[in-house]
Amino acid sequence: MKASDYIPTLDFFNFDLYPTAGNKAKNKSAGPEQKGAGPNFQTSGLNKKELLLVIYKTEGASSLDLLKKILAAIDYDLDSDTTLAKIENKQELDVDALYQKVRWRQALFFVDVPRQIKNSNVKYKSLIENERVLIFADKLSQIAENRDLKKRLWAVLRQVFQKI
Repeated sequence: MKASDYIPTLDFFNFDLYPTAGNKAKNKSAGPEQKGAGPNFQTSGLNKKELLLVIYKTEGASSLDLLKKILAAIDYDLDSDTTLAKIENKQELDVDALYQKVRWRQALFFVDVPRQIKNSNVKYKSLIENERVLIFADKLSQIAENRDLKKRLWAVLRQVFQKI
């Protein structure tokens, strides 16, 4: 290691040290991540058809059964064709951070519409951003209990997945 490559840790100095543009040191002892750095979520699935599904962690087994039926209707399999991301109920969804972690072309969000989406009236409509299709819907547990919500979801799915 050359002397110019050596970047001391903050523990060495008794004053604040800030990296400059030419010296991007990664400091493990730095404070918490900045807001908007990305959501903490669990993912599963092989994602063969690059479809992202986002639900709340609190959704039960009956909600997952409904999700499997919805996907079967558009000829998708939950485990092989999609990535399922589960987030906390009160967690603010950051769509861009999610895209950095998971590759997707279409996404179904069964969570609250994030603040970064300018138009709050986007539920059950296909929204195209950066060549990706986003569909926001209500929570799966709400859809399961409401026939009108099922019809609205089916209408937008037929529009986006035109094979149906």
